Amino acid sequence: MTKPTSTQLCEDVLREGIEYNITHNIWPSLNAIAARMLARSTELTDAYEELAEKLDARHKGLNVFFDVLLGATYLRNPVATAQSRADRAELVRVNAQIAEVARELATLIERRSEIHNTTDFHSDTHYSVCGVIEAAAERIPLFESWVKEPLGRLSYQFDLKYWPSIGDFALELAEDAERATPVAMDAAAAAATTGKRASPKDFFSALLENLDESTRRYGGFLPTGFSLTDRTLATLGTCVLDRGPDEPFDADYVKSLRQKLRRQELA
Repeated sequence: MTKPTSTQLCEDVLREGIEYNITHNIWPSLNAIAARMLARSTELTDAYEELAEKLDARHKGLNVFFDVLLGATYLRNPVATAQSRADRAELVRVNAQIAEVARELATLIERRSEIHNTTDFHSDTHYSVCGVIEAAAERIPLFESWVKEPLGRLSYQFDLKYWPSIGDFALELAEDAERATPVAMDAAAAAATTGKRASPKDFFSALLENLDESTRRYGGFLPTGFSLTDRTLATLGTCVLDRGPDEPFDADYVKSLRQKLRRQELA
């Protein structure tokens, strides 16, 4: 029986993934990336040789690698990372708005309390944080079953001097929002959004991070210390990001990026 070539091994993994996704009606975007790789097969010959040499198809290595590659392309391509950066910027703006509005709300609540206490008028509004909590949770069955009664006992046992005011709560929301700093949900997201502007470097940074997290060192299936040459990473990036013949990534580009990432790790 003829031994399959490196290209056949790698493309069989891609085709199996496409077939699985079609059968289960999932991940059409990943299928599009895999199909792009199949269409650019000749460009990937050397890359596939290195992959087949370093990863054993029988022990999930190739499957895991392509899962990571396709996932990183889908989640961390230049368009996606530009959106991630926009999302981070919006989170900063929203926190600033919350801080401003909550501080204004705290001031208004305290002013209302002054009016209640110093004039002939009063409005039938909440005056204790326990009352606010109970009213806000009245449609939560678990609160009604487990929390309402003990909270009620506490509110009767300890009068208002033991509790923060409603204005204090609003002020804490303001200060909490002012202290808030956007934090990425995972290391790959952080790696893909560290620079000032979105660029293909975001994709490579996230890919390298995800590959490292998929090694046996972290309980994955890729060999500990698994690494690809700069040339292979450049070729893979060129194909999955659909770069044309006049704009390919080269080994020097990836080498420079890796050196920069290592310097950041050591800093």
